Amino acid sequence: MKRSNTLRVVQTHLPPLPDNVLGIYYPAMGEDESGVAHGLMVVSGLEMITAKSSHQTLRRAGAVCFAAVVLKSGLEAVTGQAFFTSLHFGLLGTPVAVCHAGGVLGGIVAFLSWRGLTKRTAAGNA
Repeated sequence: MKRSNTLRVVQTHLPPLPDNVLGIYYPAMGEDESGVAHGLMVVSGLEMITAKSSHQTLRRAGAVCFAAVVLKSGLEAVTGQAFFTSLHFGLLGTPVAVCHAGGVLGGIVAFLSWRGLTKRTAAGNA
């Protein structure tokens, strides 16, 4: 099945949307782009979990990855403090905890949207 360009654009640009929307309303949040990375980690974990040909070990690894990123981002959003800030050297910027949660939310929404679009496309081609 050939993917359309529109679906590729949606898949690659939807995860960072919550992060970018927050960056528009709260300019300080625009400094941190690690929310996008958190969204991509969530998508990777969900893809590992839902892959049909995936080995059980890969599914477990995907579940651990997904749970760890969601738990970490949730705790950061509740406490307002980003974890592992000592790993962010001066040139990387200051991590903003809420952006990580926005990236996670965007990743989940993008993954579910992508799955829904591809299922509709596959059903329409059948």
